[in-house]
Amino acid sequence: MKPSVGTVAQASLAGGVPALFLGAHIDALIAGLFAAVLSTIWLPTIDDRIKSFSAIALSTLFAGYGSQILVTAIMARFSEFTAADIDQFRILTALCIGFATPLLTPSAIRFAQRFLNGEGKRHDRD
Repeated sequence: MKPSVGTVAQASLAGGVPALFLGAHIDALIAGLFAAVLSTIWLPTIDDRIKSFSAIALSTLFAGYGSQILVTAIMARFSEFTAADIDQFRILTALCIGFATPLLTPSAIRFAQRFLNGEGKRHDRD
């Protein structure tokens, strides 16, 4: 007996969703989630559940993974910070990433669409 399509989809979601969060810091995920929820409540362009879920999920993943990368880059650039400051900066950067991602993502998508359509190229003036 073959499994139904719904059963296969549920099994893939059950295995795939937790795999998205492997390697991310839980505290950064939670901070990014909190900031993304606040940001999506404030934005007038996010007006339905699908847009808000997408914005919150994307912001949370960016905050969970991107905060550690950003903190590592900051620590390499500025030598006066110690290793004890990593956790504090990771939470701060996760909040910033979680708040900024819903604001910047629509602009980045519009820019990419204009660039791919050829409207973003500069024309030389005579």
